Amino acid sequence: MNNGHPEPYGVKYWEIGDEVYRYDVSPEKYGQDYIIFQDAMKQVDPSIIVAASARIEPDAYSTWNIPLLSVIGPTVDAMALHPFYPRRTYDPIVQPAVMAAATQADDDLARVRQLLATTTDRADEIGLILGEMGIDYIFCCEPEPTISIRWNMLLVGVYDADLMGMLVERSADYRLELGIQYWLHGASLSCDIYFDWETEERYKRPDYYALQLWTNHFGDVLVQNAVTCDTFDVPETYGNVGPLYDIPYLAAHTSIAGGKLYLLVINRHLTDDITTAIHINGNGFIPQYATVYTLNGPSVESTNEYGSHDSVVITASSISNASHDFTYVFPAHSVTVIELFMLSHRVYLPIIFK
Repeated sequence: MNNGHPEPYGVKYWEIGDEVYRYDVSPEKYGQDYIIFQDAMKQVDPSIIVAASARIEPDAYSTWNIPLLSVIGPTVDAMALHPFYPRRTYDPIVQPAVMAAATQADDDLARVRQLLATTTDRADEIGLILGEMGIDYIFCCEPEPTISIRWNMLLVGVYDADLMGMLVERSADYRLELGIQYWLHGASLSCDIYFDWETEERYKRPDYYALQLWTNHFGDVLVQNAVTCDTFDVPETYGNVGPLYDIPYLAAHTSIAGGKLYLLVINRHLTDDITTAIHINGNGFIPQYATVYTLNGPSVESTNEYGSHDSVVITASSISNASHDFTYVFPAHSVTVIELFMLSHRVYLPIIFK
């Protein structure tokens, strides 16, 4: 090629349009256009996955998803969803709803799969693509820097880690093909890494560190666990979150890789540390030592915007009492990874958090 890349990029996943339901087009017309695009694109590369723009909110099924599926159900490869929460103006009153938003996303994805099962005879063939996901507040009249602080506080990082944990655990159940966090680097209000084009200043936000924990401090093979702890409720609807009940304050995700057992634990409590007894069935652990990585800050509203860019970071430490049975205090509003070194891979399930 004279202008462009000499070889195909090999892009596998395609979404036809971006949140098309926000514009003046009917789901039936969009569905017809989707089929035209899908057919033309697959003539070039039959292996690609072509996703249709769908809605994750249950109250939009009758006005968008169901009529759309009536047109594309026989051919669609995947439904592209954009799970953003809490979809309302920020106020401290919505903080519990943000801590519950991963649970809301879990419920919403389950409903989408149920919708596919009841409206098509190809549910097992249709994947889900999360083309964008993350926090979203409705814009209000607050000027900068207030808006940037609202969108990039510690609360957002904890939620992002929580959402990723749910997706890691449930990807097979929901037939998730792809998930994209919105977005990694740039001058946007919600970039994980912020870049100022005028000053060339660059700094990392809490959701970047949440992604870093999952990338650098979690294993390849999931291990079963069981959590017993206090719960909280979101009895009212805040934007597109709630009502929800009996949400555990602790979310635990456990895995093995490279001779290590990883315990990734999220404390959703806004104010309280949680003392937890941890029991690991197995005899393959080096006793009395573990490395700990913790994402946290002074308060749930701590931020790296303006002034200090390291109020919310990952801190490393170690604990000397780690064994088959030990106690750990998970700080309020935090994401913690405990890495336990193993002599062998003999772990008997489940790992108990209590």
